[in-house]
Amino acid sequence: MYNKEAVAIVGIGCRFPGGAHDPRNYWKLISEGNDLTSDLPESRCNPRRFYDPNPRKPGRLHVMHGGFLEDIDFFDHEFFGISPREADYLDPQQRLLLETAWEAFEDSGLIPATFAGKNVGVFVGAFTLDYKILQFSGNHLDGVGLHTATGSMMTMCSNRLSHAFDFRGPSLSIDTACSSSLVAAHYACCSLLAEECELALAGGVMLIATPHYILAESKGGFLSPDGRCKTFDISANGYARGEGAGLVILKRLSDAVRDNNRIYAVIRASGVNQDGRTPGITVPSGEQQVRLLEKVYGQAGIDPGAVHYVEAHGTGTPVGDPIEANALGAFFSRNRPAEQPCIVGSVKTNMGHLESAAGIAGLIKASLALEHRQIPPHLHLREANPKIDFDALKLRVPTRLEPWPDYPGKAYAGVNSFGFGGTNAHVVLEAYSSAEQAADATAVVTTGESADPVMIPLSARSDEGLGRVAASIRDWIEREAAAASFRDFAFNLARKRGHHEFRLGVVASDFADLSGQLKAFGEGELRETLIKGRIVPADAPPKLCFVYTGNGPQWWAMGRELYRSQPVFRAAIDRCAEELARYADWSLIEELSRGEADHRMGETQIAQPANFAIQYALSELLSSWGIEPDACIGHSTGEVGSFWKSGVLSFAEAIRVIYERSRLQQQTAGKGTLVAVGLGRAEAESLAAEYEGRVSVAGINAPTAITLAGDNEAIARIVERLGKEGVFCKPLRVNIPFHSPVMEEIRAEWQDKLSALRPREAAVALYATATGTRAKGPELDAHYWWLNVRNPVYFQDCFNLAVEDGCTAFLEIGPHPVLAAAMRDCADALGRPVNLFHSLYRGKHEPTAVGYALAGLYSSGIEPDFACLYPRGRHIDLPLYPFARERCWAEPHENRRFRVGKDDNPLLGRRLATAALAWETEINGYWNAFLPDHVIQHNVLFPAAGYLEQAAAAIKTATAGSHFALEHIAFHKALFLPQDEDPRVQITLDTRHGSFSIASLSRREEENTIVHAEGRFRQLQPPGQLPRVPIERLRERCATVFSKASCYAELAGMGFEYGPRFRGIGEVALGDFESLARLEAPADVAVSDPEWVFHPVMLDAAFQALIAIELMKPAAEGREVRLPVDIRRVTFLGPASSLMWAHARIVARTDQETVGDIAIYDAQGRLTVSIEGFRARSVARSTPSINPKNIESWLYQVDWEEQALAGPDVADVIRETCLIFAPSTPEGILLKARLEARGQEVILARVGHHFAWDAQEATVTLDARRKLDYLALFETLDNAGKKPTRIVHLWSRDAPAADVLTVENLDAEGVEIALSALYLCQAMLERSAPAKIWFVTRGAQPADYEAPVNVAQAPAWGIGRVFGHQEHVGQWGGLIDLDPRGGDGEMAALADEILFGAHEDQVAFRGSDSMRKVMRVSRANRLYAAVPPQFRADGAYWVTGAFGALGERVTDWLVEHGATFLILSGRSTVPPRERWGEIAPESPECVRVRWVRRLEERGVRVLCPAVDCAEAAQVEAFLAEYRAHNYPPVRGLFHCAGVVADSILVQMREQDLLKAYRPKVQGSWNLHHLLRDQPLEHFVLFSSIASLVTSTGQANYAAGNAFLDALAHRRRQLGLPGLSLNWGPWAIGMVEELDLIDHYRRRGMPPIHPDAGLAALEIALVQDRAELALAEADWPVVLQYYPKPPVAFAHLAREASGEMVETSEVDPRQRIANAAEEQQVAVAIDELGNLVVRVLRVRKSAIEPGIRLSDIGVDSMLATELRNRIELTLGASLTVVDLLGDSTIEQLALKLLDQIRAQESRATAAITFEELMRILQSDPDLTSQLLAETEQTTPEEAAKALLDDPELAAQLFAQLQEP
Repeated sequence: MYNKEAVAIVGIGCRFPGGAHDPRNYWKLISEGNDLTSDLPESRCNPRRFYDPNPRKPGRLHVMHGGFLEDIDFFDHEFFGISPREADYLDPQQRLLLETAWEAFEDSGLIPATFAGKNVGVFVGAFTLDYKILQFSGNHLDGVGLHTATGSMMTMCSNRLSHAFDFRGPSLSIDTACSSSLVAAHYACCSLLAEECELALAGGVMLIATPHYILAESKGGFLSPDGRCKTFDISANGYARGEGAGLVILKRLSDAVRDNNRIYAVIRASGVNQDGRTPGITVPSGEQQVRLLEKVYGQAGIDPGAVHYVEAHGTGTPVGDPIEANALGAFFSRNRPAEQPCIVGSVKTNMGHLESAAGIAGLIKASLALEHRQIPPHLHLREANPKIDFDALKLRVPTRLEPWPDYPGKAYAGVNSFGFGGTNAHVVLEAYSSAEQAADATAVVTTGESADPVMIPLSARSDEGLGRVAASIRDWIEREAAAASFRDFAFNLARKRGHHEFRLGVVASDFADLSGQLKAFGEGELRETLIKGRIVPADAPPKLCFVYTGNGPQWWAMGRELYRSQPVFRAAIDRCAEELARYADWSLIEELSRGEADHRMGETQIAQPANFAIQYALSELLSSWGIEPDACIGHSTGEVGSFWKSGVLSFAEAIRVIYERSRLQQQTAGKGTLVAVGLGRAEAESLAAEYEGRVSVAGINAPTAITLAGDNEAIARIVERLGKEGVFCKPLRVNIPFHSPVMEEIRAEWQDKLSALRPREAAVALYATATGTRAKGPELDAHYWWLNVRNPVYFQDCFNLAVEDGCTAFLEIGPHPVLAAAMRDCADALGRPVNLFHSLYRGKHEPTAVGYALAGLYSSGIEPDFACLYPRGRHIDLPLYPFARERCWAEPHENRRFRVGKDDNPLLGRRLATAALAWETEINGYWNAFLPDHVIQHNVLFPAAGYLEQAAAAIKTATAGSHFALEHIAFHKALFLPQDEDPRVQITLDTRHGSFSIASLSRREEENTIVHAEGRFRQLQPPGQLPRVPIERLRERCATVFSKASCYAELAGMGFEYGPRFRGIGEVALGDFESLARLEAPADVAVSDPEWVFHPVMLDAAFQALIAIELMKPAAEGREVRLPVDIRRVTFLGPASSLMWAHARIVARTDQETVGDIAIYDAQGRLTVSIEGFRARSVARSTPSINPKNIESWLYQVDWEEQALAGPDVADVIRETCLIFAPSTPEGILLKARLEARGQEVILARVGHHFAWDAQEATVTLDARRKLDYLALFETLDNAGKKPTRIVHLWSRDAPAADVLTVENLDAEGVEIALSALYLCQAMLERSAPAKIWFVTRGAQPADYEAPVNVAQAPAWGIGRVFGHQEHVGQWGGLIDLDPRGGDGEMAALADEILFGAHEDQVAFRGSDSMRKVMRVSRANRLYAAVPPQFRADGAYWVTGAFGALGERVTDWLVEHGATFLILSGRSTVPPRERWGEIAPESPECVRVRWVRRLEERGVRVLCPAVDCAEAAQVEAFLAEYRAHNYPPVRGLFHCAGVVADSILVQMREQDLLKAYRPKVQGSWNLHHLLRDQPLEHFVLFSSIASLVTSTGQANYAAGNAFLDALAHRRRQLGLPGLSLNWGPWAIGMVEELDLIDHYRRRGMPPIHPDAGLAALEIALVQDRAELALAEADWPVVLQYYPKPPVAFAHLAREASGEMVETSEVDPRQRIANAAEEQQVAVAIDELGNLVVRVLRVRKSAIEPGIRLSDIGVDSMLATELRNRIELTLGASLTVVDLLGDSTIEQLALKLLDQIRAQESRATAAITFEELMRILQSDPDLTSQLLAETEQTTPEEAAKALLDDPELAAQLFAQLQEP
């Protein structure tokens, strides 16, 4: 910006750190060289929660010092007309700007209200929005309200000011980071000079409401650790954050001079630019700074050498300081004499970096320096930064207050600022001086001083505020009044300050008088010189009525003091005298000048004109001060004044009227008198009527204030009468009976004298008291004036009309108030508040009396024109408005507790806003300095004593009790305390069930929690007296003594490397399995501080006393670290003290564990803590912890995804033979028709009683349960030349539907279906049928929740998955499930799936349009958070398979979670109780009995029925007996029963199938069916992952588990509880006993640890699922054990590895085929070896050509898996017998090689079956030839025969090559 016109700074408002709350304080503080920084107020954040000197700690500040304001949460919302609700949501930056803007206006002497609606610009720099962060913090957004948006947006920083003050110029909020406010000043200047606005506010604001950005900037490396800006110093290490607000009021210089504004400094030029690309976005560019300076000073025409001072940006960073200093020096050294260096400083050294307010702080500092002609000191410069050569740069830094340099020319200063994003700004200031203006101001002061008192106007926005304003003025008088003029003071208060609702008008003659009055006011005393009032906001402004008095107020000296002191008053009196002289033979001036002895004011002819003259002069004087009436009332003769003032009469007419009226009435003197009586109007009129015309009502002034007029005798009688009656009665000292019949004597002459009167329209509201009505004016002629002297004065009526018309203030115009009481009575009668004032008082100092009137009018809202009252004055800095600030803050309670809340205990942290009792803390070693000393094996661990303290503190906080016991405390996992991170820990307390839990939360994933400790608690009754023991006796038993040093040296050797604060044992004495330790608190640990329950240092020292017993064991025998794993009970009886004793004894010890008891005594031997059952375990044998988040990742769900089948190419369909096992339902016939329509030959197989073949109908009948029939089927079809290539098993459709399924038909027909699937598979394999098989069901899968699940068909899916995924992949078609409700086109869809759906093998059709869905196993999503279950005490829980390892763990888990009644059943049973004493001690039965007894010892009722759940009769009989005993209802079933009977399909017998099948299927169905009357809450079926992720040899097991899965879904559909869990292997039972853990781990599915399994069960129980799979699977490894990865879960391996599964750069088959003939055998051996390695997981070196597979552990299942892998990989096959036989690797490889060579030979013909069929179809001759040669009847049969004969195929190929 540069323009010939400059910009003046005319006002400053600021709130800066250290109390710099106005320009005067700011200058004083910085000029004295004060450091204004301080510690971060605790209202911003709790230092314990946020501070740590380690800068690497996440979430911690390492800086807590800077420049801060106090009470940023306080605001005077009422002052600005903002509701408390909205104020709460306003960003404190907006609030601070409002107050600062007001103060800037007060500083300038400009009144904001006078600029409302005008083009005033507002330019505000702002940066961070901390309050917005607070608004949206926390877990809930309930606090977001109506005003959140407008209260939190940055744009509102400027817009809020424009709105509040109704400014209509540009309004911009500017964010250029640290240069924001100086950029704002630049654009404000541009706007002024472009005449966009006539006035501008410019500045910036920065408040630090939260620690967030301090944290961000400290982590960014910007901040100085000591919180100070050491600008230009060698020690500069970052800046200190500061906060504040500054605003300047800017005007064009010409306007400021014209308006006589005080001018701080003049802005001559300004500019802005950008750094562009620098080495870093926060790194400034010195080059660009220089360019900006060149531009700004060049445009201003100012030589760089002429600038005396530069206020530098100067943040104090090691990078920024040298760049800026060198840039400044490079520019300002130009044309500069070396002896006149440019002085440079930075206010940031005083108060830190105010960021978006930094530029304005520098601008204000430079402006004040120019005004004062002094330069403040720059702080913290001890040794200059060596990268800044001040001498060479011709720069100098002032380190003390110094005068402005005496350099030639004008005084210029520059202000520099740059933002950390690269925006630079610079402003050029020039000192301002005007001798003429100063001289003029002095002249005004000299001539304007007067001895008369003046009216001092004070105001505030509230009644309390008015008191504060008065107090602040009084304080100012005491401090600064000696140097000020009282008139200047009044001038500034009246004309330079706004006037508010609550007002105080004070009439005072000097400062001392004013101070005394204000003191009285502050003490609650109101004087007549102190008039307090309030403007009540209304639609209309207050209305003033002038009331002109009638007869009676005159007195001999009236008006004399005003006549002497007020020229306006004197001129008015002189004018009256001059006009009266035209009629009267007496002089008004002389009459007003007479003494008390000879005055004539008792004569009506003198008094009435004199009264009018006083009224006229008072009216003129008030008018000169801007006081004009809105209405007028005249009382009797006072109507002359009211008619004149309203414009009805001219001044000359008024003089004529008053003269004639007084002259004529004087003629009636002596004919009567007046009396004032306290009667009502009716009473007075009735009384007057009694005197038959001798008495009249002369005036009705108020409801009971009546004036009667009459002859002297009548009036005397009335006075006597009323006196006797006790009625108020006061004779008036007049001898003329005004308003009585006597006036008839003057009527004719009176009307004649006024006959020429022509009254005009009234200019204001006018009320005629002769008629008691409103008057317009023209009707007030001579006749009215007759009524004026004759009629009563209807003053009450007129007063009431004026009030009715809105008059709120009445000023009595006259020499003395005579109507005051009447007006008050009228107002009281109306019940309307009015303000009554009076102009003069008899005997009172008249200027003071008029001052009272002004004060009264001002206090009622009728302001004089202060420009007239105080035309001139000099600017004085008065105290700023004392805002009534109250707390305005809206922040979520939870967030506030986190930010500033005090911790309930140093380790407990803050209470969380949760329904359950919970606390959260960060374990910090700075604030809890003892923690880093708890070092074990080189790691800092949180001590077990810390967990106990946390639990105890939580209990104490929640219950307010101090005596309690912690019980059954379990320590699950150590909590490590890393140096650079504070673990976040939550403590939860369940007071209902008396339990607690302590867990840590991952910083990276909130839901990832690790439970470290948990237990129970109970409160205790406080003991009357603590038990005491003689310490000496304990000492006698412990003879071996270790000093502190030796003890800790030995412990360190064991791995307990405690630091000083955890070395609490002063001495320990050891005995036989016991110790006595003297505990001494470290000097710097306040163990007895009441904030601790029992300090962990002392408690841990007691634990060490038990550990120390290990020292009795020779080191050579091996001492080891043992850490606490659980404690049975800890009882707290008293607090810790600095000296205590710990007695420890070992009660049990093994190689793995130590169990002991510990008692802690105070110095007097009183028991304070009792520790029982302290169990420590060897670190090497600690159980790994369980991470719930990891467990959640083990959960999988079955999804059914819509997927359309790719459009089949019907033209490519080859006719083949399809065999359909058709059910009794029509599906078989319908499917046959569809396949035949596709050109297929179809044979139907039906269920019958014996085998039969109908060749004509192409139908077979067979017994479904007879294997030989299946073999006969394939033999018959072979003989008939109808080998099927596709087999469709539909017999599952004959299974009973879910709604008719019973125990009986499930056992019969369900088993039959399973056997049919088994026998079909076996027959296919034994007859080497070259077919693929599909199993088709209807409703066996929950692909649509609404479709009922037919559970009886589900086992086919288990058998099919094993067949197709593991044992016989090459002959696998797939599984297809039809909609149980049927669907249009489903048979067409089924046929297409069989013919074309090669990729997907698990498909369902659903809906009327037979939507195709495919199965996917995916990770479970949208899981509910789990809480430990609590089982009901009023119910029983049934566990089947209870006596197996898994059942036992589930049973224990039920008891741990509240179960008190158990039903335990299984294949292994417990004998009757009467036989328990006969059982062999170590027999399996005895083991089971002991376990049951242990359960009963825990308070559990146990029933052990001998029930096989697969037998419905047994279950039914038991339940009948159970009900008969009125046992509690069964509320939960956990079906853990299961039998494994592995066998590959080709070897499986019926009994093998049923052994694993029936416990699952029949057992679960019986329980489902027979427990239907029980109020079950849990029906949990322990299924297996084997039903989805199959294993070789487990078709029977998979079938049973598939039934469980379907049953759970069916129960959920019925509204019953149901959950099937597809468990992976558990690391207990047979898996553990047979040492199979490593086996499963190698196969990618490590067994589940029981603790993890139960944790997973807790998670699964609360999910809204019928089925969940649970396995810790390594999917890439798992799928390596599949010949072909099942598409349903192959994607899981891709997700895990990021690669496609089963990919290889070189195809093994092609490698063999492409090898040279002499190398083919070796390559075949190598590739076969590779497959053996993958399947068996043996080393490749173990595979030698001459070994047999049986030598390296191949069994039937591994052989099956290997066979499948060979078929898929090499395209050749070996039988399982081949693999299990005596053939060597080499021999097996040769067999494979023969097949591969034959296949390759056939392939050389380049003819596939499909291609051959196309050839034959196009060549009838060739077809005939082929039919003849192959002796076949159809082209298809001929083609197959040809391809089976390589020689014939070769001949045909050769024939085709011939031309």
